[in-house]
Amino acid sequence: MKLKVLGFAAIAAVAFAAPTLAQRYLAYDQAKLVTVTGTVVGLDWMNPNSELFVRVKDVATGRDEQWVFLMGAPTRSNEYGWNADSLKPGDPVTLMMHPAKDGSQRGQMVNATLPDGRKMEASQPNPAE
Repeated sequence: MKLKVLGFAAIAAVAFAAPTLAQRYLAYDQAKLVTVTGTVVGLDWMNPNSELFVRVKDVATGRDEQWVFLMGAPTRSNEYGWNADSLKPGDPVTLMMHPAKDGSQRGQMVNATLPDGRKMEASQPNPAE
């Protein structure tokens, strides 16, 4: 009986964790690195992962698009030197990221060049979060 309950619990844990892991890792093309430059719209400093919103000019159309960049959790980002005030709306920023596989305006941030010229590595989302 205990073995059946443990087996069911393991299957349930995998089933509920799969969408979360897919969103954070499988949704981004880890083989590609893309650099974009834009203007910060906002930074949501929150758990389980922070998100940076940046207005980026589309080279082909010349129109501004809002991109969302996934970062790690605030506690992990703090370890890399980030804080809630690292970037403010209106700041120019250059980001290196893994783009979304579906072609949407999303990316998993790898590093950022801040307005003062400092280059900061981004913490990556933790699958256990």
